[in-house]
Amino acid sequence: MPYAGNADRIGNVQLAPPESVGYTLSSFLTSITPADPEDAAYLWRVLQSRRVQAAITEATSGSTGLKNIAVSWLRVLEVPWPPRSGRAAIAEGLRAHEDEIRGAVSARLTLSRLRESLLDRLLSGAVRLPERYDRFLPGVERELAPV
Repeated sequence: MPYAGNADRIGNVQLAPPESVGYTLSSFLTSITPADPEDAAYLWRVLQSRRVQAAITEATSGSTGLKNIAVSWLRVLEVPWPPRSGRAAIAEGLRAHEDEIRGAVSARLTLSRLRESLLDRLLSGAVRLPERYDRFLPGVERELAPV
């Protein structure tokens, strides 16, 4: 979590990979380590939430060029703490949604590339559409022959 800098970036949260625990990553980070490593994913999601991010940004102080969030403020930040099964379910559910979003974004990019390629070929004249396809155009008044 950044400790100093642009107020909109203070509070950005990143879940460090397990192999990085114990190492210094940057002088502008604050490490928040749950007592149980199993709670890291849930805590990460809570700290990423719009409500918490807005509260962190609101709590920053200092000059425009170098704003800070006080560690003492972070220490008293109230974090909802449902039972273990609830924390795990929330973290897993959000991870699953994130996977679905990544899949949808990937599919959209693939379809966009396909569209671009098809349009390029159609507009260049490399591919010509048969006249029978005109039946799909709005306002075309032709007798439609069976395909």
